[in-house]
Amino acid sequence: MKRYAQELTQSLLNLNLPGWEYESLTCHHVELIAKLIPGTLGIQTAERLGRLVRYPLVARKAQGDLFHILDHSHAHLINSLAAQKTIVTCHDIIPLLASRGKIDIPVTPNARRAFPRIVERLERARAVIAISESTKGNLLEHTRVPEERIHVVYYGVNPNFTPTPPVGISRADERSALLEHYKIPLDAKVLMHVGTTGRYKNNSALVKLLKALDKDVWLLRVGAPFYDDEEALVDSLGVRGRLVQAGKIYDDLRLAAHYRAADLFVFPSIWEGFGWPPLEAMACGTPAVTSNVASLPEVVGDAGVTVGPHEHAALAEAVRSLLQDPVRLKALRQRSVEQAARFTWKRCGSQTRTVYEKIAR
Repeated sequence: MKRYAQELTQSLLNLNLPGWEYESLTCHHVELIAKLIPGTLGIQTAERLGRLVRYPLVARKAQGDLFHILDHSHAHLINSLAAQKTIVTCHDIIPLLASRGKIDIPVTPNARRAFPRIVERLERARAVIAISESTKGNLLEHTRVPEERIHVVYYGVNPNFTPTPPVGISRADERSALLEHYKIPLDAKVLMHVGTTGRYKNNSALVKLLKALDKDVWLLRVGAPFYDDEEALVDSLGVRGRLVQAGKIYDDLRLAAHYRAADLFVFPSIWEGFGWPPLEAMACGTPAVTSNVASLPEVVGDAGVTVGPHEHAALAEAVRSLLQDPVRLKALRQRSVEQAARFTWKRCGSQTRTVYEKIAR
């Protein structure tokens, strides 16, 4: 969400249109509470007070012709703003879908309680920006937001994600250096995944995929660590030696090098509001194999391969056939770059500004 806010704000500023001025309002946790209450409880309480108490106070003082809440999880701020002048970006409604049995993932009691209230506030907004046609469809099916108030505006991809390494470095040398860093054999086939802690990321499918493939295939994973049961699955299937957990990477240039080092990007998510990592991988010239659900077919288009998120044998066959077909893999690399080029922050900013103008009129 921070990335979305930063990229969209800069894109709007770059448009440099006369008559438009933008002000960003942010709010941080209540530091005093974090100091008074030790440990995780203090941090969580400080963040909750910042979100639910301090932020509404900041919003209430805001002056503007339009207000744009950039993250639907902050939709409660609409109570502090003028609803008829407020736009909310909805990135996904995964907790609501899960609680209604649409997605087979666990839902925390807090999310189960909170998300209906988020939806209620979305329904009050003058307009809702959905980040994919899939998310728009979810809103139409599971909320009372009228279709005419929903506008689809895709994310962009940062220009740091490119198929070409920095000047003076070849792609082959960059790959070799990165594989040596992680002690991956230079002749290995490398799959990559980027994931958060969300269960919808379907990490167990990744582990089973690694087990199904030849011993020369490795998985390079960036992001949050596995859950304990997923770690247990890694050990029970005996694939620990071919799995590298790189941890979280916040620097775009470093992350781009990881994408370029992989032969394929694999993303078997059970659901996605958009699916940024496959787009970044494709921008770096690394083809993606993703699930065939939700927004992912919109993102990868005909430049990627899609299979059902629970079709483990089909996923393994799709990956295996690509790794064994260098001609097809080369063709997909070029198509991936072309597909990713359709998603720009300039376009995102321009289409968002169009929504602003419509509401302002």
